[in-house]
Amino acid sequence: MEKRIFEMTDGIRGKVGEEPITKPMMRCLGLSIAKYMPDGIILIGRDTRSSGVWIVKEIVAGLKSGGRTVWDVGVISTPGLAQLTRMQDKVISGVMVTASHNPATDNGVKVFDRLGDKITDAQELDIEAIIYSNPKPKRSGLGKVYQKSNLLDDYREALASIASNVDLTGLRVCIDSAAGGAYEIGRRVFERLGAIVFEAGEEPDGENVNSTGALTPEVVAAAVLDRGADIGISLDADADRIIIVDETGRAWNGDRMLAALAREFQVDRAIATEYSNLGALNYIKSQGVSLDKVVVGDREVARLAHELGARLGGEQAGHIIDLNWLSSSDGVMVGIMFATLIRSRGLPLSTLWPDYDDMPQQLWNIPVREKAPLATIDGWVPALMECSQRLGSRGRVFCRYSGTEKKLRILVECDDVDLLTVTGESLATLIQKEIGL
Repeated sequence: MEKRIFEMTDGIRGKVGEEPITKPMMRCLGLSIAKYMPDGIILIGRDTRSSGVWIVKEIVAGLKSGGRTVWDVGVISTPGLAQLTRMQDKVISGVMVTASHNPATDNGVKVFDRLGDKITDAQELDIEAIIYSNPKPKRSGLGKVYQKSNLLDDYREALASIASNVDLTGLRVCIDSAAGGAYEIGRRVFERLGAIVFEAGEEPDGENVNSTGALTPEVVAAAVLDRGADIGISLDADADRIIIVDETGRAWNGDRMLAALAREFQVDRAIATEYSNLGALNYIKSQGVSLDKVVVGDREVARLAHELGARLGGEQAGHIIDLNWLSSSDGVMVGIMFATLIRSRGLPLSTLWPDYDDMPQQLWNIPVREKAPLATIDGWVPALMECSQRLGSRGRVFCRYSGTEKKLRILVECDDVDLLTVTGESLATLIQKEIGL
């Protein structure tokens, strides 16, 4: 079955005020979650988008209408909400209101089970089935809501425990929270551990999420150089994505971080995605690590990691999963891990840089009117075959629709930049002509 409001990779997402991000749908979603989930308390939180206030209100109204007790933790990161969901014995599910790295004009919802894992495709379809059975929220629900912002202390304590055996006193840390859900979490945890913390980016005002952060790591890189910091941490609005910056101002993407962690922790196995650079994959394999890939999505990375018994996984965009911590990416946790490596190894972060060259790689994001099956698009199959033959063993093409936006993503990787560009542009032009906006 095809999903109607849940996206392919990461919950619900859309423009605020347009379906499905409307008051009636959010209230109906709350009621449907209440009807679907086993008995127990439901935790809810949000990032700093101003629209999150009314979205939480509507979801809570639906949950209460379904007779649920709700604990509202307020502003928090997505991994913080996931971690608290698994830490609280009475909590059966978590609901996070966020649109992650999207702009403030968007919002969305991610749903977690009692273990803090994102619910599966099958569970999302079950909740949709309840939604479209047209349940009727009551005006006054039987459930209750309690403000539980104090639970944030539990999450911060858990984060601090990661560095319990390493002294971070005096470590100079720059943090750019993208004016999002981890705005206070990261700073407070690092300060508790004795680090000297400098803020980069802007304070949240409800409308400036992702104005800086993981999508613009040059902001924290400039702050690192200006402040003489040991490490820069650049998050997105819900803090499940991270880009780190070393003391030289050099940014590390998810591939680079995964490669470093796989080497430093001497793991036997790791999980990557189709977007991972071939240079990184070859480096990880050279460290004696068995490597497996999924198409995309930190949820799928975590699923395969569980299945194969792998501790680490990641995406180039900055999602890093350590199953010793959580089944989804936690940017603040990853930042602490690298901070502890600096101190435990007694070396600057730059010396831990995995020594490999990236294969030239470029990604085209083409806005489309519809997500038509690629094989049905006029001229696509022969064009793709021609491009693959042209690249031969020198590169590859990987294409898929975004799971959260109406875009086709075309990835081309090749040791010849000119050939790479010609290949990508030819496919992008065809898509723009046939189904582009």
